[in-house]
Amino acid sequence: MKPLTVIVIGATGDLFRKKLSAVFFDLYSKNIFPEKFTFIGLSRKMFSHGEFRDYTKKAIGLGFDEELLENFLKNFYYYSVDATDKDALESLREILDNNDKTFGQCSNKLLYIATVPNLYESIFENIRESGLGVACAAPFGEEKAWVRIVVEKPFGTDGTNARKLDQILSESFQEDQIFRIDHYLAKETLQNVFAFRFRNSMFEPLWSKKYIEKIEISALETKDISGRENFYDKTGAIRDFGQNHLLEMLSLVAMEEPEEFTGSGVQKSRGRLLQSVFFDLKEESDLVVGQYEGYGKSLDGSKTETYFKAKLSVESTRWEGVPFYIEHGKALSDSKSEIVVTFRPSENGKRNKVVFRIAPNPEICASMSLKNISLGGDKEEVQEMCFPLLSDESKSIYPYEKLVLDVLSGDQTLFVSSEEVKEEWRITSEIQGALPKVKLRIYKEGESPEQII
Repeated sequence: MKPLTVIVIGATGDLFRKKLSAVFFDLYSKNIFPEKFTFIGLSRKMFSHGEFRDYTKKAIGLGFDEELLENFLKNFYYYSVDATDKDALESLREILDNNDKTFGQCSNKLLYIATVPNLYESIFENIRESGLGVACAAPFGEEKAWVRIVVEKPFGTDGTNARKLDQILSESFQEDQIFRIDHYLAKETLQNVFAFRFRNSMFEPLWSKKYIEKIEISALETKDISGRENFYDKTGAIRDFGQNHLLEMLSLVAMEEPEEFTGSGVQKSRGRLLQSVFFDLKEESDLVVGQYEGYGKSLDGSKTETYFKAKLSVESTRWEGVPFYIEHGKALSDSKSEIVVTFRPSENGKRNKVVFRIAPNPEICASMSLKNISLGGDKEEVQEMCFPLLSDESKSIYPYEKLVLDVLSGDQTLFVSSEEVKEEWRITSEIQGALPKVKLRIYKEGESPEQII
């Protein structure tokens, strides 16, 4: 197996400490990594190689095979650099070349950008100028090896900025080398939306305007924004959750069957679906925005939304006239993420539903009318049958482990294409453009969406 070099820019940040350190160790412990590998951490903090290994060991935690962990960490190296400084990344090119000489061959390279998004533009420019998109330099320049870059969401602050970031990246990488992460796509329930629709012939024929009345996609949270107000106030609920997670969920549940079941094939199908999604404020109920009481006190009367619900339309033969609702909020009465597909009423007036529950308990449920003949009765009632999705997703690192594994294998199915990002920002812009026309509703912490609406 070809050697591997993992480079994390932002290696002392929360993402590496809380998620990636454990993900990389878990993959190493499962023999996913090649025998020859090097981990290079970059950040502004002053650490020696040894101090960074100690930092990583503490981040991974206790309860692991000590010898295995030490063997893992001995491959770790750290360099204190400012990745927004062009000269700093030029020195990284030299480090990578020397590392390949130690291996005696060109290594595959995984470049993970784990910084705050407002640094992306300067980092991408410096990656371009430093030639980090090239896998190998002399004397291994002719060897076949891959270099892949992983970028966290949000990708861009708006459509214009996202296009600029794409333009810069495209000067160093091909689209099949760029892995834009939306960790929601790696959640087990969402992976099973795909299987539910296209691997079970009984459902897909019903998946259209003829049988479906509406589709509701929600991600609700009880936690508030405490400690994150200054960051969140520049973003808001629509851009924080709507622009990425909710629209990706919508694309999965509404997309056409891909022409080919490959990463690019699935991305193209999701992208085409998003091209047909539109927001148009026709009635007051088409967009509801709210802010929990007390949020803006330290922000001089902020009008940033902490809750929203928007009605979208999909202009296609399959979905014409079917409303799609996306909803997200903070400081609410309940924490849950789900997709609810409501079918048109049957002759008895009852509606069947299919519910994809993402959190807190991943499962797929179907409700249907059945007769209850207990105690001599003969009454129809709606009953729900659920299929629990039990896996290692109970471990908080699971979605990230799946995503890193897919990066190593080059599978882009669970990653977002440039076309998807472009359309998601277009839709988000349409929703945000209507904000001046709707009233910001103030709600108390712990209220339900029904109380806000």
